[in-house]
Amino acid sequence: MPSFLFNIKHLNVRNKKMFKFKYSFKVLKLVNILLENRLISNYSIIKNELLVSLKNYPGRNYPLINTVKNFSNSKKSVNISFTDLYYLTLKNPTSLFVLDSTIGIIDHRKALAIKSGGNLLFKIN
Repeated sequence: MPSFLFNIKHLNVRNKKMFKFKYSFKVLKLVNILLENRLISNYSIIKNELLVSLKNYPGRNYPLINTVKNFSNSKKSVNISFTDLYYLTLKNPTSLFVLDSTIGIIDHRKALAIKSGGNLLFKIN
């Protein structure tokens, strides 16, 4: 998991159109979440690498993903209950929270729909 978290931190870099990640199941799950939430335009898998194309603001030259904040890493784990997640999303309505729950890596909308909490991984603005 540490290399996965390290790779996601690189999304903070501006003026990049494409990112290259080492392919893993967890990275693919996160990329699918970003695609479902329309934060990236597409991705492709070539050999053992995942190429991700960022989506820009219409008419602007910077990506929709502005910042990525890590909450959990290999040394600490931030668990969040359903109730706390509900109040957190009320305070941050434009943010996307990514959790590692019992059913896998999901975004906060799916966690709220199934009334589940989990290990809070990222906040994406």
